[in-house]
Amino acid sequence: MCDAGSEPALDLLCLPWGTIGKLWPAERVVMGLRVCKVLRHELLEHVHQVTLIKSKGTAASDLALAKDLARFGEQNAVTLTWGDGRNHSCSSVLQAALSSTFPAALKSLHLKEVQESDIASLKDVLSESKNLTRIDLSESGVGDSMATLAQGFQACTKLQHVKLNATFLDNAAMRNLAPTLGRCSELAHVDLRLNNLGDGGAHSLADALAACTTMTCLDVSENNIGAEGTARLFAVLAKCTAMSSLRASGNVVGAAGAAMLARAVGGWESLTCLDLLGGQMYYEGFAHLAPALAHCKKLRQVALGANRIGDEG
Repeated sequence: MCDAGSEPALDLLCLPWGTIGKLWPAERVVMGLRVCKVLRHELLEHVHQVTLIKSKGTAASDLALAKDLARFGEQNAVTLTWGDGRNHSCSSVLQAALSSTFPAALKSLHLKEVQESDIASLKDVLSESKNLTRIDLSESGVGDSMATLAQGFQACTKLQHVKLNATFLDNAAMRNLAPTLGRCSELAHVDLRLNNLGDGGAHSLADALAACTTMTCLDVSENNIGAEGTARLFAVLAKCTAMSSLRASGNVVGAAGAAMLARAVGGWESLTCLDLLGGQMYYEGFAHLAPALAHCKKLRQVALGANRIGDEG
């Protein structure tokens, strides 16, 4: 599908399961499907970005598809989205990718379903995906396997967007992931909401972001982080002068965290969204934060409910 005024793009979205198998059959030339071979060649010659959303297929068709996308990806961007919520393993397409140069062409990876049997293949694909800039493993439950995946993540130093919300990330998992995030010099968007980082995980994340100056959006909502962890995290974010969105609802901010955030907010001229819902700041914390927020001229969305700031606040 091509949008008017945009670069030509192929979006293989909501196709019947058999259609991709016909475009990329196990045999390169199949009776009655020669036109599909021509079609796939023409498609990959004239589009600049491919987004593949695929639910299942045979190992042979996955391999044929991976090889074609690898050829396409030599000069273009490849985005792979896998899964439709039906609990299908992604091992077949990952193993097919490893049989080609596909990982080197991969710019964006979104896996909606990752089973325990997929972890080894995913680690190997990540190890080869040196040009990966976006990854979304939301709700995939990979947190329990982060010690293994971290070995693959070490190669992904070009990451800019990371979505790992609701993946069972805890303190130990973040400790394994943090070194990779620390090497991503262009990291801009990190979504870790609905996990269980705790203060320990917040400290590991803060250490990873200590040298980061490119962060624009961070979401650590509902992570069981206490006042000590939020204060440490807010302190390192002060260097990220392009911050536009910070969401930390459901964690304890407290007066100390609010005071540390106030120092950071003073340099965030682009801040448009701040969510500290349920942060237990009370009046003392809000007294620190309010003057700093007055300087945020672009602030449009603010959530400070359930902080018991009282009438004076």
